[in-house]
Amino acid sequence: MNDVARCLYLVCYDIANPRRLRQVHKFLLGYKVGGQLNFIIERRDADLLHRYPLVTCERQLAGLITRIDAQENIAALRGLEGAAAAIYFEALTEIVPESLHFNNRNRRPPKDPVNTLLSLTYTLLHAEAVLACDLFSLLFSADFPVCRYFPVNSR
Repeated sequence: MNDVARCLYLVCYDIANPRRLRQVHKFLLGYKVGGQLNFIIERRDADLLHRYPLVTCERQLAGLITRIDAQENIAALRGLEGAAAAIYFEALTEIVPESLHFNNRNRRPPKDPVNTLLSLTYTLLHAEAVLACDLFSLLFSADFPVCRYFPVNSR
């Protein structure tokens, strides 16, 4: 095993540690909800017609961000992630034009143009992430312990 492969193995093994995995999950969740919050703030400042629901969403997301560090397990973090998504998509229903018929987030199959675009975007993002992992040899094999936490699509 060369030095690069050894280094990648150690990084993957470090992430397989449940404590470290929680730290990574907390960081990624904070980044994701922070991005949602920034978008809502931008829209709030630009869209006075929908200011009240956007301010409500902003306050709720900011409250969730402060609770991330206190969570002690992955299930609780996933619960916060789901709550943030529900709050975010509820606010999106207020700012998307009614002509697009976006009432909530749905998939398989998406029922309106906004959900279709969201599904396509998530699919392309997933493909890019898999390509980046392939590029750096970070896709985890079935015998590696981290696979219990990160199921990878079979190819």
